[in-house]
Amino acid sequence: MDTGWIWSLVTIGGPILLGVVLIWAILNNRRSPAEEERTERATARLYEEQDRIDKANEGAAQPRPDPDPAPSPPSARDSEPPKENISTRHQAPGDAMRPRDTLDRDIPS
Repeated sequence: MDTGWIWSLVTIGGPILLGVVLIWAILNNRRSPAEEERTERATARLYEEQDRIDKANEGAAQPRPDPDPAPSPPSARDSEPPKENISTRHQAPGDAMRPRDTLDRDIPS
């Protein structure tokens, strides 16, 4: 049974169908001028309301930070020694830009 014609249909028809669906979605997703105007008015109203709130709070006292905060207790991380970086452990100082693989084999130059 030859299915070559099915693959031809899928290969040619698929992109065409996708394009048609994308064009339909773009054209049907647009807002009407009335919706745009309503959105713009609501946004302007929200901005004005936030502006009034900000101006009312300008004179309010801001909390001051504690001048002498209590020191934080030491964490377990502070008491552990730093962990060794296994990727650079066997490298000479001049070879820092030449990473080694996990088996530490020499890399031919």
